[in-house]
Amino acid sequence: PTVQNIEYWDDDIKDFVTTNNLSEIGMTLDQEGNNNSGTVEPNQVVLNYPTPSSNESNNYYKYININMFSEIILQPFLGVFEIDFSSNSENLGTISFLEQAPEIPQTTIIGLFGNENARETPTHAIDMDTWHDGDTSGIIPIPLDIDINAVDTQLGTLTTTLAPNFESRVDQILENSNFDNYDAGFKMAIKNALNNYLNIQITDDNSFSIEPSTTNEAVREVLTFVEQNNDVPRLPLRITGFFVQMFTLTINSFPVFNNGNSYPTRFITNWNQAAYDENSSITAADTWLLDDSILEIPFTSMPDSDELQIPPIPPAFFNGERELKIVQEISFRSGADEGTELFFSGTSDPTVITEEISTFKYTHRVVDMDSSATINLNWVGGF
Repeated sequence: PTVQNIEYWDDDIKDFVTTNNLSEIGMTLDQEGNNNSGTVEPNQVVLNYPTPSSNESNNYYKYININMFSEIILQPFLGVFEIDFSSNSENLGTISFLEQAPEIPQTTIIGLFGNENARETPTHAIDMDTWHDGDTSGIIPIPLDIDINAVDTQLGTLTTTLAPNFESRVDQILENSNFDNYDAGFKMAIKNALNNYLNIQITDDNSFSIEPSTTNEAVREVLTFVEQNNDVPRLPLRITGFFVQMFTLTINSFPVFNNGNSYPTRFITNWNQAAYDENSSITAADTWLLDDSILEIPFTSMPDSDELQIPPIPPAFFNGERELKIVQEISFRSGADEGTELFFSGTSDPTVITEEISTFKYTHRVVDMDSSATINLNWVGGF
């Protein structure tokens, strides 16, 4: 504790005086030793005020008001298990524990906390004994915060495993002198047991669950030792988020108006929606395209819809060999003989290569996309 301010009556000036210096009134704030151990208690101080011999003494005051301030400094929480949050691309997305206090990110779990242990209490706080006893309601599973950092990005998968350095950390812990009475065989048994001791998984609602999968008093003893000793390594676990970009392609067509008539623009693609619906894994991407013969159907057999939306396509679809092809055609009566005209909307334009088949018929090859986009099929002078 420290002195914030002191207010006392000064009989010489007949007024109140405010200061923060105890020596002005003959007092001291001293840290004293514990009578039992003879050592200094870290948060124990004594305010000393020599008793005045009379009301004429220099240290006699009619009125004294001392305001003290004491701040308990808690050590950071250090859980037994250290979480390694991993992402296949932080530019696409990141994961973490959902925090009530984001300025204090939580990367360790299950350990001593609270004022009685002089430890901070994080959002997801539970001690080892409580965790082992299964009283984890409201704490575990721990919600994961999924942050998407790029457009057209979604979380693909969440997985959790023991971190690659888990076993080496166990070795480091068992090398502590606390375990000198364990022979090599017993240490190996504990190490093997620890590998299978934890049941860790990602729940359906994207939360992290951890619980003991069995009862093993030797393992529990080791984990409790880690909890109570901050100078030994933490046990690392890994949570991995795999983020993917998926681009939606929308194709719109516009009619041409000529001599009071409206001539529709028809189009057809080589996109195989049925195959995509059957297997949307990128490993099946070659099946998502129909044979080019579909593009050779006559104008009158083309769909009369003026819009087509192709569902999310992963960027890996465009591998230099696979191309999404669009054949655009209009009736010769339209007079649209000056060529096709495309315009795009979206974050970035797709890469499209256009080739003339005939005056009123063109092929557009979409060979790459960096974002979702809309391709609008029109003709020069169509508006």
